[in-house]
Amino acid sequence: MSDYTKPLPDIEDPTSAPYWAGAKAHKLVMQRCPNCSYVRFPPKKVCPECLTFSDNWVELPPNGVLQSYVTYDHAFDPRFQDDLPYTVGYIKLDDGPRTYGTLLGDRKDFAIGARVRAVFDDVTPDATLVRWELAS
Repeated sequence: MSDYTKPLPDIEDPTSAPYWAGAKAHKLVMQRCPNCSYVRFPPKKVCPECLTFSDNWVELPPNGVLQSYVTYDHAFDPRFQDDLPYTVGYIKLDDGPRTYGTLLGDRKDFAIGARVRAVFDDVTPDATLVRWELAS
């Protein structure tokens, strides 16, 4: 049994389960519309570009550019108290949409426009979270 006590995603939700299965396999996967090829995140049942009720899941390179970030010095959920301070980034993927996630590393090193890459954190035997670190 894992000692991870923070909130976890619903890895069985039918709309997002393939994303979490990809993360578990240490792959970044997202929906691509079979009609217009729009890549979307977060997962949705319908394509926001052409309104097609269909999708294909595709693996994307786990690289992008940091577009914005914020450092939290206050835990809005007490289960994150021991993580303070922590930083959340907004990332434009090289081959896809924008996404967000926890940034790993020293917040003094983060800068808008910095190259980042996904890292996969197996927090429980069933759940893997996508986090981001500066690319070397």
